[in-house]
Amino acid sequence: MSKLTADDMTWLEDRLSTLSEPVSPRPEFISRARDELMQLSVAPPRRIRSSVLVGVIFSATALIAAILLLVRKRNA
Repeated sequence: MSKLTADDMTWLEDRLSTLSEPVSPRPEFISRARDELMQLSVAPPRRIRSSVLVGVIFSATALIAAILLLVRKRNA
């Protein structure tokens, strides 16, 4: 367990923030990253996801089963 109190931690954080300079990336890095990002190819979105297709198939199967059960009960 630490022997530092909350006041000690606050004082230490304040001292560290006053001693350090704000960090910012170099302009060369920013321009290179922007250029690389703009050159990336974007994959076209898939029209239908397999999970949606599976859901539609299960729903259709359930609907057909329900209709068959209703027809069977009506004829019985």
